[in-house]
Amino acid sequence: MRRPSISLEQLVKIGSSLLNRKGLTEFALKDVAHEVGMRLLSLYNYIESREHLLMLIAEDTAKRFYQLLSTAAQEGDGTEKIRQVAEAYLNFAWDYPGEYELMQAPIFWCKSSAGPVFESIFELVRQLTGDWRLAPEVETHFYRSLRSYLHGYADIGRQQGFRRPQALESSAQFGLDLLLAGWQDYLAKQDSISR
Repeated sequence: MRRPSISLEQLVKIGSSLLNRKGLTEFALKDVAHEVGMRLLSLYNYIESREHLLMLIAEDTAKRFYQLLSTAAQEGDGTEKIRQVAEAYLNFAWDYPGEYELMQAPIFWCKSSAGPVFESIFELVRQLTGDWRLAPEVETHFYRSLRSYLHGYADIGRQQGFRRPQALESSAQFGLDLLLAGWQDYLAKQDSISR
């Protein structure tokens, strides 16, 4: 029997698909080998370990995630760009739950080339709020509050917390409206204090 030939890129794509179906804790190399039609030992001709494959998936995921957010940031202007980025973020988390879960595991973005991509995401948000003229520490608080909001709704959606996608989406939109209104109010108060 001839051993199937597969590229590393194809292996990452298949691994990503399996990760999204099974989740991080259930992701196993034996399942990846089965998906590609080879024995588990043959898989080691391509990768070193489960962690190695997950690192490769994390790097690919981070690049795709950043590209998606960057594209969304081109739509609209002002807070509308933030809304577009937030929507893209949540849709990614809900459409690719395993990859999103992987991105939350620090070991996979701290020890791979995915780390700088996360810095680029922070820079993207900073650019979106550039006309707000935020002090660096305030900018960091905004980024953290936005990320906490997004991560919370991403997890609720991944765990099917609202049971109906429409309820989840409308609740997420309402939450974002409140978050942005709170920040706009904060900025208005800071502006009036500085006058």
